[in-house]
Amino acid sequence: MEDETARTARGPGRRWRRVAILLLGLLFLDGAPTACRAVLRYPGVGRKPLTALQREIPLNPFILTNLVYRKLLIEVDWVEGCEPAPKALAALERVARKYCPAGKEIGILRDDEIPRKRWEEAMEAEKELGEGRNELAQHYIGHVPDEATRTEVVYVLYSPRPAAGEAAFGQSESWSVERGGRIVNVTGLSVFKDPVRRSAHLWVTADRIDAMTLVHEFGHVLGLVGNPAHAQLHLPDHCRNPDCVMTHPELRSILYHAFVGFLGARLPYDYCNQCQQDIRDAQRSWEARAAADPAFPHRLSAWREAGRLNSEAWGFWRKGSREEAIESARKAAALFPDWERPHGTLGYFLEKEGRTDEAVASFREAMRYDRAAGLEPLVRLLIDQRRYAEVVELLRDGSWRGMTKDYENRRYNFALWLAFSYDRLGRTDEALSTMRGFVPDGSSDAYADMAGVFTASLLRRHGRLDEARRCLDQMSRRLRKGNRWKMERARLALAEGRREEARQLLEEVASSDRAALPKYKKRLDSTLLPNELGLSLALLGRREEARGVLAELEKAPEFPAERLALLRAEVLALLGDSETAIEALAPLSGKKNSSWAAGVCEDEDLASIRSDPRFTEMFPECRPPLPLPAPSPAR
Repeated sequence: MEDETARTARGPGRRWRRVAILLLGLLFLDGAPTACRAVLRYPGVGRKPLTALQREIPLNPFILTNLVYRKLLIEVDWVEGCEPAPKALAALERVARKYCPAGKEIGILRDDEIPRKRWEEAMEAEKELGEGRNELAQHYIGHVPDEATRTEVVYVLYSPRPAAGEAAFGQSESWSVERGGRIVNVTGLSVFKDPVRRSAHLWVTADRIDAMTLVHEFGHVLGLVGNPAHAQLHLPDHCRNPDCVMTHPELRSILYHAFVGFLGARLPYDYCNQCQQDIRDAQRSWEARAAADPAFPHRLSAWREAGRLNSEAWGFWRKGSREEAIESARKAAALFPDWERPHGTLGYFLEKEGRTDEAVASFREAMRYDRAAGLEPLVRLLIDQRRYAEVVELLRDGSWRGMTKDYENRRYNFALWLAFSYDRLGRTDEALSTMRGFVPDGSSDAYADMAGVFTASLLRRHGRLDEARRCLDQMSRRLRKGNRWKMERARLALAEGRREEARQLLEEVASSDRAALPKYKKRLDSTLLPNELGLSLALLGRREEARGVLAELEKAPEFPAERLALLRAEVLALLGDSETAIEALAPLSGKKNSSWAAGVCEDEDLASIRSDPRFTEMFPECRPPLPLPAPSPAR
């Protein structure tokens, strides 16, 4: 009887414990994803100032308003074997209808299946000429934007993979096609089915990745994510919220979705509340602007026409019609003067034509509307012209550090250019301070490597050998295994008279570069490996092998002729063949090659020939500037 009474007494307590455990479990299921979302949220860019045009037109007004176009046609083509998933097209249509304004007609047209062989031919042309994908679009795009019928077009292309072979799921696109004797721009996106299929596992099916990718890239077509308040630090066009389809699929978001996926959560097919708010805010702003200013729709049309003229200018440039290219760029800049892009395009064309002063003026005009867009090409041009004082004037305030924190390569370039300019002006301590301040500032190992090597090179060239050695020794063990580090350490050892140490390091560089060279046969234009190999062999005095590398590069059409001319001159100068080295530099002389000429003036491997009269005659810009006249004595 007592046992029965005890069991009866314990029964309610057991039930309450089970209920409590169940409630705790439900709380965990609800709270764990929230906590995971908070922990794995990307660091944001912060309140980076927007340009006036970005504030006026933050997103795509041609899709998100009816001010210019009242119809949206989404044309979908696919390469054989890459047909879009019905789930993906349904997700795209749902998003388009949700965010386009009321009254906009929306249609999705499944159009052409492109033969696989035709796509493969286009990819080969893309690798060789850079025009294969655009030529494919030229042939298969069936509809283009038309203001007469007020129809906007978005072109979607499904293909196996990108031309360069990256593992991206997709990318936003802008194609320039010729219709009716004029260039027309068509916005759109690509989805790459091979990486999508390779990444499918368990509940994350290929169709679900296809749908997420399509909606994500369509978000870029809409202009997301331009708001720095919730953009990722290193990928500012992506949302920092891992629960948003506009996030970038890196470790944080993968961990988050892997965790919540086991708990039954859906993968994202829509934009987060902040992205949605950006869309609504832009739409309200445009509606208010149009109500107050009836000319606003015409301003939007002028912006699009300026973009078309800018693309037309590049088309002329690629065909070699340089005057027509410059004229189209001028028209674009005049039509929409407060947009930095046509000013930058015009500056680039003028720079390549040797019209330096006009190019500087165009880049400065671009800086008026977007400092970041105009600053980089302007500083690069001033460096090429050896106008170092102007570079220092532009960069010494350090504003570029915060302004371009999302692109480490650009930040590194600015630091390098500022330090380089300080050094050429005789302000070596300020140059060293610039580089030392850059290295710990959140840089990746690759840029810390380059900054450290440049700093050591600077110290070595000024005879501060002990400091240079300490700088190299302080770099991480992983970085010290790289050939960039070994080359600088070898040069330092030669300066110190440690020839055996230098020989061993150069042998290591030459051996590893020789073994790696076949892997880069298709990408010799984007690697410094041939330079390292040729210079290491020349520094070792292995004349025939060094000349053999040059002969091998002559047979590689993808290796730029200008780089080959400079490398040939460096190798021959190091081998003591001064006359042939100077002859090799002939393609780099002349007004239209000012950027290469400036590099020749500062190249330490050409130091042995720089005082030769034939060299100074070929490159008069390399002569030291004349001293200023002494001031007249006071009377």
